[in-house]
Amino acid sequence: MLAEVTVAAGIAAFAMHWLIPAVRKRVEFEIELGAAVTCLWVSAYTLWVWGQAPPLVTTPGWVKASGLTLCLVSIVVSVVAAVSLRARGEPERGWEDTTVLWTGGLHGLVRHPMQLGVVLAAVGIALMRPTAPVLALCAPSALLAVRAAFAEDTYDVRKFGDSYREYMQAVPRLNPAVGLLRKIARARPTTGGGR
Repeated sequence: MLAEVTVAAGIAAFAMHWLIPAVRKRVEFEIELGAAVTCLWVSAYTLWVWGQAPPLVTTPGWVKASGLTLCLVSIVVSVVAAVSLRARGEPERGWEDTTVLWTGGLHGLVRHPMQLGVVLAAVGIALMRPTAPVLALCAPSALLAVRAAFAEDTYDVRKFGDSYREYMQAVPRLNPAVGLLRKIARARPTTGGGR
C-alpha cells in the first residue's frame, strides 16, 4: 500500500512540476504534452496496481512482448531526444526552451521524437494489458501527444520562421519510416547531367 501511495504522489508531483509552469506560460503544446505524459504515467500505474483486471480482449504472448518492446523503444527515443535537444538546441532554461533549431539526430528523422515516444509507450502499454482503465488512459495520452506535435509546429513556425518551414518540408512530423527514407534520399549523391 505504501508503494502505491508513494508512486501516486510521485506522478502527481511530476504532473504539477510540468503542467503548472506550462499553463502559466500558456504554451499549448507543452500543456498537451504534459497531460499526455501524465495520462501515460497514470496508465502505467493502473497497469501495475490493477494488473489483474480482466482484459477486454485476450492477447497472445507475442503481442504483450511487442508492447513491452514498444515501451522500451519509447524510453530510448524520449531520453535520446531530450538529451540531444538540451545539448544542441541551446535552451535558455530546462530542455524545451531552445534558442537554436536542432534538426540532427532523431530530430532528423521526425520533428517530434518526444511526442512519438509517448505514442509508442501508450500503444505498448495498451498492448501489454488491454483493460478498460488502461485503454481509457492510453487513448487520450496518444491523442494529446499527436495534438501537441501539431501545436508545436505552429509554435516553432512563429519562433524560427522560414527555417522551420523548410524543416517541415524535409522531415515528417511523427513517421520515422518516412523520415528514414527521406534521409536516405537526401544522402544519395546526385549525379551530373547526361552523357
